[in-house]
Amino acid sequence: MSLLGDEITWNIIGGKGFCSFKYFSKNQYFCKNDLNITGFCSKQSCPISNSKYATVIEKNGEIYLYIKDRLNLRFPDKLWKKFILSRNFMKSLQELDLILNFWPKFFVHKTKYKLTKLHQILIRRKINNIRNKYIFKGKKKKKILNKIQESKIIENIKFENLIEKSYFIDLT
Repeated sequence: MSLLGDEITWNIIGGKGFCSFKYFSKNQYFCKNDLNITGFCSKQSCPISNSKYATVIEKNGEIYLYIKDRLNLRFPDKLWKKFILSRNFMKSLQELDLILNFWPKFFVHKTKYKLTKLHQILIRRKINNIRNKYIFKGKKKKKILNKIQESKIIENIKFENLIEKSYFIDLT
């Protein structure tokens, strides 16, 4: 589909036309499509009406870069190219720069922004999982907290004993 085809598609679904992903809030249209970069229903950020499109998605703890391929518009199963991004945040930003080198600034900026949000969400998820392991109700919680405190005290005592032994060895 060419740019003319993109324009026709947007004229049908954009504005006051029907789109199953579009919903209206107090004063703005939003988009529920998972592939939408911004979440707003606009011509530039609509994954349906753009034949050249890129977005970032998180699935099962992995972050993927999806790029819409113009050559495969007739084949829905081959429409999106999928790239796994690194778990390291700085490396994944560099990979985005490398892959989206000749893309418009809008897509590069918005995909980086969404990537940072997804990394923050993954970090918060890991922290919450760690916290939830130690939270129990009632007596079990107190027992576990006491065990944790006891283990910390024992580790400190062992560390102090090692320091004392090394101090006495150095004196002789």
